[in-house]
Amino acid sequence: MKKYTDWLIYKNGGEKMNTASAAKALVISTATLLRWIGQEKVKDVHKNRNGHRVFTEEDIKEISKYRDMLTPPQN
Repeated sequence: MKKYTDWLIYKNGGEKMNTASAAKALVISTATLLRWIGQEKVKDVHKNRNGHRVFTEEDIKEISKYRDMLTPPQN
């Protein structure tokens, strides 16, 4: 998972991503990611002091499990 290049480095919390970068890493649209959060299909993530969502590597893994459940296997 660490190979993705859009990780932001925070002094106090390690590597994190914004919403657009998280959607890109998950290969889904930003609108889809926000819809899943809004419909509580996936849990909402921490927001920084400006109200922007901040995704950790663990958040990306959890959301990818939901995405994989919806995506039929390709043969």
